[in-house]
Amino acid sequence: MKGDWSQLIDDILLAKIGHLNFWRLTQRPVQPEVYDYCDRLGLMTQTDLPLFGCLRRNQFCEAIRQAEEMERLVRAHPCNVLVSYINEPFGGAMGKPHRGYWQPVKPGWHYGCGEFGAEGLDPVATMRKLHRGYWLPQSVEEEAAWTPDRIRQAQTGRFHYCWLETPSTLDEWVTESLCHQAWVTRLMTEAFRRDQRMTSCAIHLFIDAFPAGWMKAIMDVDRTPKPAYFPYREALTPLMANLCTDRFTYWAEEPFIIEAWVCNDQYEAPEFLTLRYQLEANGQVLAAHKAPAQVPAGGGVCQGLLQGRMPAVSVRTAVIVRLALADAAGVVLHETAITLQVFPALSVGPVPRACVIGTPDGPAARLTATFGLPTVDSAAISAVDVILVDDPEAFARMEPAIRAAVQAGAHALLLEWPAGRYHVAGKEIEITPCGLGERHVVSRATGHPLVADLMPEDLRCWYDAAAGYITPLLPTTVAAPGWAPILTSGNGTWEGTWAPALAAAEYADGAPGASARCAWLAARRRIPPRLCWPGG
Repeated sequence: MKGDWSQLIDDILLAKIGHLNFWRLTQRPVQPEVYDYCDRLGLMTQTDLPLFGCLRRNQFCEAIRQAEEMERLVRAHPCNVLVSYINEPFGGAMGKPHRGYWQPVKPGWHYGCGEFGAEGLDPVATMRKLHRGYWLPQSVEEEAAWTPDRIRQAQTGRFHYCWLETPSTLDEWVTESLCHQAWVTRLMTEAFRRDQRMTSCAIHLFIDAFPAGWMKAIMDVDRTPKPAYFPYREALTPLMANLCTDRFTYWAEEPFIIEAWVCNDQYEAPEFLTLRYQLEANGQVLAAHKAPAQVPAGGGVCQGLLQGRMPAVSVRTAVIVRLALADAAGVVLHETAITLQVFPALSVGPVPRACVIGTPDGPAARLTATFGLPTVDSAAISAVDVILVDDPEAFARMEPAIRAAVQAGAHALLLEWPAGRYHVAGKEIEITPCGLGERHVVSRATGHPLVADLMPEDLRCWYDAAAGYITPLLPTTVAAPGWAPILTSGNGTWEGTWAPALAAAEYADGAPGASARCAWLAARRRIPPRLCWPGG
């Protein structure tokens, strides 16, 4: 609209050096000059009809007329290789894309992902220079209470509970949102590269049109790249080595299996390439090997599984797995790495006695089986250390006996109760389904001693051994006045307000010094890879 053709040239070149090979022009055709410059500089385009979600029947003829006009505008431009007629048709859930799943598609058909992305706030310098003054904190007092909800139509403030712990300052909000945007951009783009039937995918968006115009952009209005630009560029490398795992935490000396991939967007299938891989910890190479690579033409292929055991460690240790693709002369063509966390084996005391009040295959029974807890019949409830309850009706019948055991020093764990209102220890609690879907992340920033030594991202995207991929941690949140928070999240709706909510909490109902009897369970606070927190 400004006629700034020098900027348009720069923007096209920014896309090309970022390994983008097309622009999806979202929800509208654009000025003819944009297509002219894409023709000249060799960038493909996809043009959308300005139609969102659905089409009313009485507007059908108008949509046909506008589609014809759009075709007349773009048909003379060789850069425009695709037209699309509706944005976000409100289909079903995307499924489990990191593991390779997608929406149901006919056998033999290919597909694309029209847009994906995550919000990352503008860098602080951009905000201070270009944002409206009342969007930003103007004093120390405002800084402590500031959230991105002050920015018009920002989503990070409301929906951050789905992915982030709640930051406390402007700088923290910006840093955490940008880190999340970079992390999830890499996660999704690499998953799409591995999907051989995925012919195209487009990040939403590339460059912001004006300050805070749409903060899902990975480059701000001043063309300052956000951190997400770089993993996106890396994940679009035409010939790419890639590592895939759904599990990011291990115990010391535990076996691991990680997939090694090569993804190639080129028509040629290069030969005589080698994969080199190694395991590192504390700056030392613990293991290394190489194998011939079988590179496909125009697709992604799993080359095999990297298998071994994690090192024996006495403290929490970051372990790096590296993979490189090299040519016949040994020159590295592309390399990648992932970081995993390895926890020391736990030294525990006497195993507590447990009582299960619930269904035979419910979370209480699974928890005792996972930890090898000896269980006793409910008739002996007064003599147990831990009472695990996943049946609220049974709890209501047995509450006097359970409370008596708790007041004598036992711990009662109420696990995964259905949504509803209940009375526990004379207080009403309400369990509510998570708005916008089940949570993959909960916050440990409560100061509770059970989670005091966890890191901010420890309770994010846990591997589910039974399913074989990452599954949500939290289906519901809890409102429980008077209960002490252990883990937190937040709840709300797409249109409504959001507020903090409990993910796991405790209520002291008896002998305050009796927690020593459950030191064994407390020792498990260092993230057992297959243990889910109560979550309602």
